[in-house]
Amino acid sequence: MSIKNIALLLKRYFVENSYREILFWSIITLIFTVFDHRDFVRLILYISGLIFSINLYKELWNAPSGNNFFLIPATQAEKITVAILLNTVYYFIMTLMAYTLGHLLIMFVYHLILKISIPINWDIFIATKTIFLNGRTYYSTENEFWTILANFAFIQAISMVGSLYFRNNSTIKSIASLMGIALFLGIIQLGLMKLFLGDVNFTDAILYLNIIFNNQNMPIFVKYLVSIFGYLLIPYLWLLSYYRLTEKQV
Repeated sequence: MSIKNIALLLKRYFVENSYREILFWSIITLIFTVFDHRDFVRLILYISGLIFSINLYKELWNAPSGNNFFLIPATQAEKITVAILLNTVYYFIMTLMAYTLGHLLIMFVYHLILKISIPINWDIFIATKTIFLNGRTYYSTENEFWTILANFAFIQAISMVGSLYFRNNSTIKSIASLMGIALFLGIIQLGLMKLFLGDVNFTDAILYLNIIFNNQNMPIFVKYLVSIFGYLLIPYLWLLSYYRLTEKQV
């Protein structure tokens, strides 16, 4: 794998899509100046990132552009590496930058121009959790940076696979696949919890099953087991994308 080829592929992408990227991130930044709640920002990150990842390989389904893509002097491993850098690392960093710039614009308008004091919270990674224990309610805050990054990398990995396997309606099919895998992981987690706890209830099912336990003495290895399985899916999906790209070239 050549770092020079990877750099050239990245340069090719930004040269060809510079105007679109500038326009897109300008719009996202303005949106975050109005809607800056952490849940909304995370939703934008996941959904727009998924669409971005799928569109990276959209050209492969068009014969002329697909042939031009495979004629690029780079190995399939280098092309997959560039795709991962773009749809995961680049997109995640740019979303954080847009979120930060949006906050700076809010501060500039309200504090410096309108002279209005409003609280500015950079809390995209902060999660407030409610814990019920012995008839009492407790609140705790946690930093979920690595959890959000892992979830985002997983979504981008499965959307990349979807863009290579599904020619028509790849976005819808990728979302359906994502929900299917999340449901599968949730069923495994439920089975493990039922085995060790016996009493389990559900709340807040969005893209995955968020399980709240009445029993706080859950074996810690159960949580680690499910997490490790989910994390291992990410490099597996990257590898699957590599083999699929190789098949399409043949």
